[in-house]
Order: sequence, then C-alpha cells, then structure tokens
Amino acid sequence: MKHSLFKILIFIGLNALLLVMALLLVHWIEPKYERTNTTTEATFSAIPKNHKYDFVIMGTSHAREFSRSANHEMVEQLTGKTFFNLSKGAGHGGLIPNIMAWRLFLQRGNKTQHIIYFVDPWIFYSSKWNEENYCFEDEPVRPDILMLGITNGMSTATIINYLKSKLKPSYLFAPQILSALNEKFLTKADVHLIQKQIDRNFPDALSEDNFKKYSAIFTNFVNQLTQAGIRITFVLPPTLLTNEPGHKQTLQLLHSFANIPVYDHSKLITNPAFYYDHSHLNTAGIRSYVTENPFIFR
Repeated sequence: MKHSLFKILIFIGLNALLLVMALLLVHWIEPKYERTNTTTEATFSAIPKNHKYDFVIMGTSHAREFSRSANHEMVEQLTGKTFFNLSKGAGHGGLIPNIMAWRLFLQRGNKTQHIIYFVDPWIFYSSKWNEENYCFEDEPVRPDILMLGITNGMSTATIINYLKSKLKPSYLFAPQILSALNEKFLTKADVHLIQKQIDRNFPDALSEDNFKKYSAIFTNFVNQLTQAGIRITFVLPPTLLTNEPGHKQTLQLLHSFANIPVYDHSKLITNPAFYYDHSHLNTAGIRSYVTENPFIFR
C-alpha cells in the first residue's frame, strides 16, 4: 500500500514539474507586447491597474467591436469619454466570463460609475457560453487569472484548456491586433447564413432550466452593481439576426430591473452595408451607431 502511494506521489510530482517547466518555456516564447483593448482580444490580461474610466462596456463580440479595427479610439473621440471594454469575442463573451472580467477589473484597482452592457439572449441558454466557456485560451498564464477561473466555478475542462492552450502555435505566435479600419461590408442579407448563426448561438435550444439558472446569476450581479452605486445601461445590440430566439424573455428580464434604461436596438440598423457579417458592425456601422445614439454613452 505504501509502495503504491509512493509511486502515485512520484507520478504526480513529475507531471507537476513537467507542467511548470512547460509553462516557463511558454512564458519565454509567448509574444511580448503591451496587452491593451486595442492590441489583443485577451480581455483579462489587458485589464490595467488603478485606472478610472467614464464607462465600461460589457458583452459578447457585438460589444467587442467597439474596440476592434481602430474603433476604440474613434469611439472615445466621438463620445469625448474614456472607456474600457471588458467584453470578449469568438463566443467567449458569455455571462460568467463577463462577471469574472468585472471582478478582475475591480481587483486591479480600477473604477467607473457607468456600465453599458450589450446583452445577447443566447448568453442565458447554454453552459457553453458560461462555466464551460474556453474564455481563457487566448490569455497568458497568470496566477490571478487562474484563481479567477477556479473561484468562479469554471469547469475543470475550461481550466485544463487554459493550461493546454498555451502550447498551441496559435497562442505562442499570435501577433498583436492591427489597428486598421474594417471596411468590409455586406451587399445583402443571406437568410440561410443567418439561420446557421442562430443555430450556433443556441446549442441547447431554448432551455428553460438554463434561462432560470443564468438569469438568476445575472440578477444577482446587477443587484450588486446597483448597490455599489454603479449606473447601468442595457442594450440589445444591432444585428441582422432577425427574430432571434429568447428575445422576448431577455427583454422581460431586463425590464424587471427598476431605474435601469433598456434599449432594444436589435433591429435598429438594417442596412447590410454597415455590417461585415450578419452579426457584427463594421467601422462605418460603429461610427453610425455611436453618432446616432449618443445618449447611450452619456
């Protein structure tokens, strides 16, 4: 028995040592550039320390567009305000990843009095966008980020993926984002592509159990913000995904909070020329949205 236990401990120790050595090698190889909202999609590692912003943006890739493609500087110029973008793209901007980003934002001594949350219905309908979200795979290994995932109930698979993903060339040799205007645009909407996107957004369909679970987490988070004196603005972001499932339920949830403005902009921009795909505004679309809706950012 003692001999078997000793062998197990040796096995665990050797694997732990190999993991540490691998992570040290990764730290030596990984790109060395300043991580900010405009140089990387990796939100957690881009969060600075001890900054104060006029507002913070939260949400999915629809919110992330406000910082992509040189849009961040443009938005600050148009609004005359500073902001930090806590949202994540590539399906990594679920509810729980956003809550973790906010907690890390505070933990690092940052402040704001206004959160603009671009809320997509699908974040309430699957664990894939929440505790099973591989939202750390583009982040460097840092103790505070690792603890963030562990203490906020992220799945074991997510934590393992966080560590394993550091060995992928797609991470090790990822360049910083180029700040070039996104001038791609659609000429028309394709209903078949729209339906494919909607199907991807709802892998568990309209799971009522999931909606109850994540809407309760969302409600608790919002209540914490209001108790802390944070002003909140809810926006359903503009897309070409007409008649998206869960829209009615999400609006009802957002309207259940007292004294928080809700703007359903899901069908506000219908011109395909303002989009580079059926979900995301291009630079012209972001400029038009900010210019035509300045009250959102006040």
